Amino acid sequence: MIFFKNRLGFKFLLVNIFLLILFVVWLFLPINLEVKIDQKWVFYDRNGEILYSEILYQDAGALNWENDFLLDALVAVEDQDFYEHLGVDFSAILRAGRDNLKHDKIVSGASTITMQLAKLMFLEENSRDFWYKIKQSFLALKLELKYSKKEIILEYLARANFGHGAVGISAAAQKYFSKKVESLSKGEVVMLIAMLPNPAKFNPISYPERAKKRRDLVLNILRSRGVLEEKEFSFWKNQEILLNPKITGKIEAPHFVFWVKNKLLANNDFVKKIKNQREIHVYTTLDLNIYRKNLSIARAEILRKEEQNNVHNVAAVILDLKNLEILSMLGNVDFFDKKNDGAVNMATSYRQSGSTLKPFLYALSLESGNSVLDFLKDKKQIFKNGYFPRNFDIFEENGWVRPREALANSYNISAVYLLDKIGVLNFYNFLEDLNLKLRQSVDELGYSMILGSTETSLLNLSQAYAVFPNRGALVDFKFFSRVLGEKGQILFKNDSGDFVGQSVNDKARKASFKSKKQVMSLDSAEWIMHVLSDNSARWKNFSRGNVLELPFVSGAKTGTSQEFRDNWVVGFSPKYVVGVWAGNTNGSPLFAVSGLAGAGPVWRKIMLSLHKDFDQKRFDYLGKRKPCEILRKRGKSEKYLEFLLPDELLVVSQQEGAINKKIEINNQVNFEIFYPKNGDVFFKGSDLLIQVRGEFDKNDIQYFLNDKKLENLILKNLKIGQYELKVLLNNVVVDEVNFMVE
Repeated sequence: MIFFKNRLGFKFLLVNIFLLILFVVWLFLPINLEVKIDQKWVFYDRNGEILYSEILYQDAGALNWENDFLLDALVAVEDQDFYEHLGVDFSAILRAGRDNLKHDKIVSGASTITMQLAKLMFLEENSRDFWYKIKQSFLALKLELKYSKKEIILEYLARANFGHGAVGISAAAQKYFSKKVESLSKGEVVMLIAMLPNPAKFNPISYPERAKKRRDLVLNILRSRGVLEEKEFSFWKNQEILLNPKITGKIEAPHFVFWVKNKLLANNDFVKKIKNQREIHVYTTLDLNIYRKNLSIARAEILRKEEQNNVHNVAAVILDLKNLEILSMLGNVDFFDKKNDGAVNMATSYRQSGSTLKPFLYALSLESGNSVLDFLKDKKQIFKNGYFPRNFDIFEENGWVRPREALANSYNISAVYLLDKIGVLNFYNFLEDLNLKLRQSVDELGYSMILGSTETSLLNLSQAYAVFPNRGALVDFKFFSRVLGEKGQILFKNDSGDFVGQSVNDKARKASFKSKKQVMSLDSAEWIMHVLSDNSARWKNFSRGNVLELPFVSGAKTGTSQEFRDNWVVGFSPKYVVGVWAGNTNGSPLFAVSGLAGAGPVWRKIMLSLHKDFDQKRFDYLGKRKPCEILRKRGKSEKYLEFLLPDELLVVSQQEGAINKKIEINNQVNFEIFYPKNGDVFFKGSDLLIQVRGEFDKNDIQYFLNDKKLENLILKNLKIGQYELKVLLNNVVVDEVNFMVE
């Protein structure tokens, strides 16, 4: 018992037990020493046209290169004790075992470079069970007896997978940077090493921002372990990842092809199914003719705008509405444009969303029980924590407006007013239900999330917009129909729109996302669809005949992020969903270009090209809401159709009566609060005199401060806080201002 209380004795016992097991395995366990096969991938569009026939960059014999920094950095990151152990690091195994037992799950591993080489050379499945590790350790010991340390590390680098068909360090150097290994800079070496744990996840072509974070983490490790000096660390951390990808042979839709491969390889069931296949034939949902047309449209628009407006990159996504198949994914206008980072897939990259999330806020408002007849306040006002939003035109105020006008014209202040009413957290959770994966926490975003601080991708945003014409149903997008093996046999078939699909020999699907779920009611979805397709409703802020107005029925929403860095238009018809992003991959601002002017022309031309023989003039509505004529705006007699539930019809006349009364009063008296002004800020303890202008009978007027009636117009010794001053004439609000004391 004393022996087991001694930690050193306990370690000694575990090591000996492990060695004994290895010895038994050495004697009795049959090992298949056949080296794993290489695989060639071929990608097709939906009609069977080849998009890309992969040429493997296998260079297992290419060991004739010199790059000492690469060897030192690899050892420092992957296996610090590489030159001391015998292929298996027993101390690391003990450490990993302790951590895994402590957390009751796999939280750390103990694989050495030699063990990783054994896996690459001999083992098929990437399992992490006990017997797999025993087998891997045994093979590592055998390799250590056969090869020198340098031969082991060179063989490992020659066989390691770096993604996008690049097997081996020489292939990776050519693939990503068009260089030989010995010509790689230290920053490029670090990026390649950073990819090794998961090339699909940390690939700089498909996921540039994620790859940069991973690279910076590896830079920190190398600095802490003395491989990089402080000056070198600072220099490389401030550098962007400059790719110069090399592709052998013809490729169509490169962003889409590489994204599809990464998505498939991220699914463990899929990887197991294809392990023994020398050829993998992937039939995607992309329509090559549609893709080529979209590419032509985007390139023409870039040529027209890049000098005048500083727009260098455009991305576009087209989804078939019926099955939500990806018919086209244009990640950028030129994959090989190194100057403008053309290899970055802007269809899947995260960018600030601008106003594109507003329709979902109004949908949540209806889901929460609010009416389309409720009024929203679009006057300058201060919200919690001093948040003070402005409209796109910072001088614009619209008073009390209905949701249709506010959404169609993309008012900012009324959107924040509604968000405050519904709750930031409730809206944040609703967006996650819509599969709009958010990169920031709800506390980081706050009110600004509705005005564009939230980051999302064009693909996810297009998927979410399909909810409206799909009557509230969120459907997962499809990107392939089937995968065939080398003999033409079906390995995977995707009939249902699952995350990846199902094996034809395994009906137990393990998709991470259900193919369809109802995220909002039919009535809410159809009301949003009706508003976004109402051209005249947006005429206050969007000129008549703007690019969103098409000769057939369609709905759309624009978005512009801060400093004009991101331009968006996402919209739909009864047949398609089309999303367009315009901007610069490096995040540099455009020259005062809104979503309507930047992404709008591309969106319009794509929609027209998709609907050449389509002339449907209105959507079909299936819900309970009925059309009813009501006043469009204050001060006008013009009427328009609004979707109303039967119980809402009862309050229409009352509300319109109140509006008409207010209009009548305002026409009789030219009234306004002259002092204080809206948005004024005063010091604590200030006194002020309320001043008003206009012709009125003072006996008919009342003043309210934060809904408390005032007896006189002098405010004394004001305390810190936010204040709302209202003036009522004949019980009707005729003017109001908000000010703050700090």
